[in-house]
Amino acid sequence: MKTKLISELQDSKYNLVTDSQEVKTVLESIGFNQADDIDGLLAEVLDGYYGEVWGFSGTVPYLYKTALLLN
Repeated sequence: MKTKLISELQDSKYNLVTDSQEVKTVLESIGFNQADDIDGLLAEVLDGYYGEVWGFSGTVPYLYKTALLLN
């Protein structure tokens, strides 16, 4: 899987998602089932669907953390 530091993903096209129910909903909508350690997302919302979705552990997107490209 592709990874980047959260500091590299500082872009207004991404929405921060940290509410557990919202995280679950986004992950289900992109068909990602292996989410045991994914607590937060940086999600690109396009016209009715998700573009890039990056997942990270914890709910605070510290710039030094690594994010995984999920979609």
